[in-house]
Amino acid sequence: MTSENVRKWINDFSIHKKTNTIALVHATLSTFFQFCFDEEYIERVKKKRWRPQLSKSLPNYLDEYEFSRIKLISEQLSTRDKAIILFFLTSGCRVSEMSALNIIDINMDKHTKVRAKDIRNWLATLSVKGLKIRSIQLKLTALKSFYQYCIEENKITHNPTKKAES
Repeated sequence: MTSENVRKWINDFSIHKKTNTIALVHATLSTFFQFCFDEEYIERVKKKRWRPQLSKSLPNYLDEYEFSRIKLISEQLSTRDKAIILFFLTSGCRVSEMSALNIIDINMDKHTKVRAKDIRNWLATLSVKGLKIRSIQLKLTALKSFYQYCIEENKITHNPTKKAES
């Protein structure tokens, strides 16, 4: 068996298959050949350049209409759900980052002004992929909803955003 045989089989197999399916086959074959090499069934891994380069898809963003609709619908939801939706809409964080967020991760003393406008963004520290930590900016609307939920659930006794409005 040669690399050329494997590549020919992959090309024949790949007809009418999705890119991710082909990538999975490549990964499986690579692992299999590495196992065969480790167990000394073969002298070397029979692999050259089988795998085509996968194109990375761009993220889909909400347009203004979709953004407004989601915000409008969130007004009818519970305080908790509204806080979660506003947090996602304004912060750009991942679901895992949101679920790991604690009240103490939001720093009410630290805020930034956005380019010559009098709009403040508060900072939250998030644990992200690979045990890294990053800071994100939170808009006041998301922060208000978040603290309103915390007050309703008796997680905190006061809303620190009250002093921020003045």
